[in-house]
Amino acid sequence: MKKSTLTLVAAVLACLTSPARAQSPALPPIAIVDCHLVTNTYYIFGRSDVPYVVIRGLSIAFVVRDQRSVSEVHFRANYRGEEATITDVGSFASGVKVVHQYDQFVNFAYLGIHPNVCRAIFARFADGTTWTAPVARRQASS
Repeated sequence: MKKSTLTLVAAVLACLTSPARAQSPALPPIAIVDCHLVTNTYYIFGRSDVPYVVIRGLSIAFVVRDQRSVSEVHFRANYRGEEATITDVGSFASGVKVVHQYDQFVNFAYLGIHPNVCRAIFARFADGTTWTAPVARRQASS
């Protein structure tokens, strides 16, 4: 055999026996632009030095990254250890910013404007196909 043939055979065998390389995950089709709690601030006895903040809901701004429009989106949010799954149904065009307010975490004690977790977990495209986020791994406590 010629040297070039041996090199080719060795390269093919190396490819067949080497472990497959992990592909980088594709970007989710839904990008969250903003996620924050909507609040009302009241002042006890009218004193500006004694504010009382009440949560009125959760605002999520998102954009469809995919070229296809989306008819349904599910979000997962966590605030103060309470988890909520939010479903939004509509016609969401690609590249258009959508801002909606949801009735999650209403009247919770205020511990900051942003939830601990806010992410898209599911999308149904107008053509009927779906996308589901990979399951988030929980870190083991040591």
